[in-house]
Amino acid sequence: MRNNILSSIISTALLISVMSSCKQKEQELSDSLKGKWNVSEIRFNSDSLFNDFSKGKHTIEFFGGERAYTATMLGVYTIDYTDANIKDLTDTFRYDIKGDQIAVTYTKSTTVRNLIRYRYKIETLNSTDLYFNKTPLDTTTAYLKAFK
Repeated sequence: MRNNILSSIISTALLISVMSSCKQKEQELSDSLKGKWNVSEIRFNSDSLFNDFSKGKHTIEFFGGERAYTATMLGVYTIDYTDANIKDLTDTFRYDIKGDQIAVTYTKSTTVRNLIRYRYKIETLNSTDLYFNKTPLDTTTAYLKAFK
């Protein structure tokens, strides 16, 4: 009986420890993502590489949150067109982080939805570079590169 109780206590402590480390990882990623990033390249399917931003500057901003493991957070995707006759596009989106993955789950506009609404693996995230890659998660080739 004592062995069962001791085993249960150890199992519970181990489970709590694992869950705490997962929550901490997501929070660290959320904190690192926070801020405005200049998009330098987007691939949203196997034959559509977008890296010519001469007609408009693309930025993606993540607002983060306090409970990254359980919360859906907000961000803004902006296209600042160089042509004054074209209205700039600003679209809010929702995202969540689980493990080393980020999922953009909601966008208002179809333009932004077609560009970024995917689940990505966070391949690179540091103070200056960001690289989200969808390719390892399924058969669709998609990624997003940005810099600060």
